Amino acid sequence: MAKEVFDFEALSALKFNDYKKDYCKPAKVKKAKACLLIMEFTIVSRKKKCIFIPFNKLEQARLAYFVLKNSKDTAFKKAFKTVVLTTVASTKGDDGFLNVTLDLVKTKLTAAYIKETAQEFFKEVKLNLDVTGMPEEDTETSETETTSESSTDVSVDDNTIKELRKEFQEAKNQSKQISKADPKTRVTLIEDTWNKLEVLMPKLAE
Repeated sequence: MAKEVFDFEALSALKFNDYKKDYCKPAKVKKAKACLLIMEFTIVSRKKKCIFIPFNKLEQARLAYFVLKNSKDTAFKKAFKTVVLTTVASTKGDDGFLNVTLDLVKTKLTAAYIKETAQEFFKEVKLNLDVTGMPEEDTETSETETTSESSTDVSVDDNTIKELRKEFQEAKNQSKQISKADPKTRVTLIEDTWNKLEVLMPKLAE
């Protein structure tokens, strides 16, 4: 499924200068409505405090976020620390470079921490950075994410937990079918899987 959504392995194999030309050119950033920030990412043996991946639609970025967070490729997941989903807005700055505002959608890191950590990278690719907003997930002031993606309140009954696990497993099993499907069926499966996740995610956050 991962390569149908975004080829993260191809990204990690790019030389950094080629990455900048492909992903950080002003014309591409201007069109972006969302992005993933991959924190502490290793790209061709060079560790960067973050990598910026722009997407033209929030739905595309959200699906790529889900795929990356749930990847079973342990070797690839060792190449980065965590991933952040944001919306993107850009305007031309007085210095001639783009002012890029990232509004947080999914992360456990604070806007202040992300801005401080990513600032060096954005200066390197000649983009002025601002980070705003409160993400859908609870923020934490620590520099690291907790290993547990969510916690269950003790007041939630066992039947509710079992039902949520069942729904999540169904969506997970369906996602595995995507890479095996023919192109026409694949689009339908991606949309159907995403629709299930949109319904399920608010329940998991309750």
